[in-house]
Amino acid sequence: MKEEIKTYIEKYPYDVREMFLSLREMILSLDGGISEKMWAKMPEYRMGDKFIRLIAFKDHINIQCEAIQEYTDRLGSYKFTPKGFLQIYTDDNIPEEILNEAFGKYYNGEDNKYEDTDIILVKEIISDIIIELKYATEDNFTGQVIYESNDAYLRYGTLRKLRAAQEKAKMHGCRLVVWDAFRPKSAQFKLWEVCPNDDYVADPYKGSSRHNRGCAVDVSFVDENGNMPEMPSEYDDFSSLADRDYSDVSVSAAKNSSFLEEIMTSSGFRAYFNEWWHYNDTEDYDVVE
Repeated sequence: MKEEIKTYIEKYPYDVREMFLSLREMILSLDGGISEKMWAKMPEYRMGDKFIRLIAFKDHINIQCEAIQEYTDRLGSYKFTPKGFLQIYTDDNIPEEILNEAFGKYYNGEDNKYEDTDIILVKEIISDIIIELKYATEDNFTGQVIYESNDAYLRYGTLRKLRAAQEKAKMHGCRLVVWDAFRPKSAQFKLWEVCPNDDYVADPYKGSSRHNRGCAVDVSFVDENGNMPEMPSEYDDFSSLADRDYSDVSVSAAKNSSFLEEIMTSSGFRAYFNEWWHYNDTEDYDVVE
């Protein structure tokens, strides 16, 4: 953080400072090309001709962003200034999911091409993410190649959230690794044949997995040297080591999994308890046939 930004926010109460830091991290995580500077004595986050400004007061923060005007209905419980600035008070919850969506669409031009329901190649939107689809190899619990290629796809709405998570990981010198994403129903039937246990594989005869809807992702991460840190278990480990009760794993593994969980859940995903690597989008979609 630049010294002028620190000087600006340090004069405000603790709750306002914490809110500012959360909003700042949310904005900067959206794209590595967003610049931070002071503009007319207030912090500004600019990319090209688009900007967001955070204006602090003793008990709230005003957010200046023209894209927020499209979300006034969904932000009905929040106050707006006569100029259209969103006001978030210290006793309010930050509407992270709505702001991530609004800011992401505002900054990133590809939102003009895609709807949230579109199935999009992950690498098209997140070029620096690592794709290692386990079911495109024999390195999975079936010992068989299930997928025809290593190309990962997700709903665009889910992909925008994954992009935010990737930017947060990069702020710590890390990058995400995708082990599974959209899964065709035909692949779901193959997995069920090998493991007919709905704690780990959704029964395709009864319904569908969020993987089949393109709104779930299996991920881990690597450090700045490209090394994967210790995690609670291997991928597709069906033992208790894989769940989020970390009492049976090392402190290091628990810490690394918790770090990943914080990045993913703060970007709009919900962690699945039985599998530390599995995250569902908080938004659901229809099955892709």
